[in-house]
Amino acid sequence: MKKLAILITATIGLAACDAPTFSDLVDPDHSYEIDTWAENSEVYEFTPKSNPRKTCIMVMLDSGKAMGLQCFDKPVS
Repeated sequence: MKKLAILITATIGLAACDAPTFSDLVDPDHSYEIDTWAENSEVYEFTPKSNPRKTCIMVMLDSGKAMGLQCFDKPVS
């Protein structure tokens, strides 16, 4: 739950570029865990509020020692 709170805070900060408020909290589009050798990784997929044509994926080790974020254009259907 702590990791999800960090993700939501980061998402709102990236999307709104100001201090988050409780009413701004959102759920990720998808979240899941990847079983890796040393530590499991949490994966969160979300759409930034500032650009609904993008999707972002954030991966974080369970320990919180490492994380990454990548955003890209959503495919046109």
